[in-house]
Amino acid sequence: MSGRAQHGFTLIELLVAAAIGGLILPVIVTSIFQMTRITARANKDFVVQLDIDTASSYFSRDLTQAKTTDLIDGVPANSMRVDWVDETGWAPEGAGSHFIEYTLSGTNLLRNYDGATSIAARRVADITFTRSGKFITVTIKSTLGGLERSLSYFVTPRADAAFQ
Repeated sequence: MSGRAQHGFTLIELLVAAAIGGLILPVIVTSIFQMTRITARANKDFVVQLDIDTASSYFSRDLTQAKTTDLIDGVPANSMRVDWVDETGWAPEGAGSHFIEYTLSGTNLLRNYDGATSIAARRVADITFTRSGKFITVTIKSTLGGLERSLSYFVTPRADAAFQ
């Protein structure tokens, strides 16, 4: 038996392996970066849409109770107040009147319910309330990291609303 036992790799084998690795590695790294960007964008989109949906649920509930508003017919406003009297059967005697005011402070949409202020939505870039007869149109725009979403819809207040 002649010959020596071969241990290790030849220089050619190492160069071929390095070349193949050099071709595959950029594809893997690029894929990871793209997945990271797509995930970040999806997260931003989710957060922005959640802000709009949260604010919209407040508006829908509050405006359907409205009996009066400070909105002037046909004049867009970036804040709004609505008032109503609680006439439900389960309301405590003398529950009286209630009000809700919406105002934009920086990027926070504030909701003042009978004097208690809370944040109805964050990352709000713009909001417009417009009254047209008995309809109130709400347009809300939310942004985060260059991503922008907006929603415009109308709400009909109570049938006995005293809008003039």
